[in-house]
This record gives sequence, C-alpha cells and structure tokens, in this order.
Amino acid sequence: MIVVVIMAVLAITGITYFRQHALASKVTEAQAMVQSIRAAEERYRAENRAYLNVTLTLPTSGADPRYYPAPPDGKRRSFFQPAASTAPPNPLWWVLSPTTSGPVQFGYAVVAGAAGDTLPTMQLTNQPLWPATIDSWYVIQAVANNDNDSVYCVVAGTSFSGEVYVENEGE
Repeated sequence: MIVVVIMAVLAITGITYFRQHALASKVTEAQAMVQSIRAAEERYRAENRAYLNVTLTLPTSGADPRYYPAPPDGKRRSFFQPAASTAPPNPLWWVLSPTTSGPVQFGYAVVAGAAGDTLPTMQLTNQPLWPATIDSWYVIQAVANNDNDSVYCVVAGTSFSGEVYVENEGE
C-alpha cells in the first residue's frame, strides 16, 4: 500500500511539473514572433521612414477581436489567414510580413506612432517605464490563454529596448 501511495505522489508531481513546463515553453513562440515583428518593423521603417501601425490601438483585454490572427483561446492558427478564412482580415499584417515557422497560439497586436504621440498602455500588470518619445516608436503585444482560464500570458516588446517582457509565463 505504501508503494502505491508513493507512486501516486510521484505521478502527480511529475504530471504537474511537466504541465507547467509545457505551458511555459509556449512562450518561446511569442518571443520569437516579437523578434520577427521587430525585424519587420525595422525593415518597414528603413523603406518608409516610419513604423507601421498595424492594429491602430492596443487591445485592452485578452478576448479583444483586434488580436491577429484571432483572440487567444488556446487553439493553433496559421498566422497569415487564407482567403477562405472567416477571421477578420488585417491586410497590414501582409504589408509588415513578419516571418513565422508555423501556426501560432498567441494573438498579436502592433501599435506605432510618431514622436510626441501618446504611448499606449499595455496589458501588463507592471508597465515598463517609457522614455520620452523623441522619435517614432512601436509597441508589440502578444497574448495567450493556453489553459483556458481567465489569466492571460502576455509577451511584449517595444522599439525603446531590445528587452522582451513576459508576464504569467506558465499560463
């Protein structure tokens, strides 16, 4: 009986540990996409002297339909929606054209502005300190709800630094 109890405790511990690491590993998709979007924004700026404002305003909740390719719900989707898709199209993503290696689980939003424009509030609990906007800028926000609870994993990047912000990594 003691052996059965020990095996049950080890199994529960192992499953919990594996689940936490599996959910946390999905953040690498968003981190890679944030870097890809960064590179695409820099390419766009080199050609057009401004960053591309893809989403117009940052979504304020995880269920906001402005996330592309769709609001995050734990499903994997092709980043570039096919023509037959029922998802609302955003042709500016095709203009920006970040590279992706496959389907994504996060929803993405990119807001850009010029010097002096009001900076958006991200969906992070601890907002990063913004510098004064003396040049054009962009903010990237990726959100996922991989375990379908009300807690969202948020990954964000800005033109102000090369840092990628991650909140609720195991969600």
